[in-house]
Amino acid sequence: NKEYLVFDVYKAIEIVSVEVKALGSSNRTIEIIDSSGNVVFQKTINIQSSGTHRVDLNAHILPGTSYKIG
Repeated sequence: NKEYLVFDVYKAIEIVSVEVKALGSSNRTIEIIDSSGNVVFQKTINIQSSGTHRVDLNAHILPGTSYKIG
């Protein structure tokens, strides 16, 4: 069960980083998916401990609607 935040982009942007909350250590994959279901960005990171972590993305996103990040 993956949860996503849905958002619109009105001009080209860069998502520099995100904050994630983890319960335990493991690999986590962050994806950005466009309205057609295409993965436009993906990054897998290893989180070593529970808690809140900032993850650098540097993801360049073009204008569009109903993007999902999760």
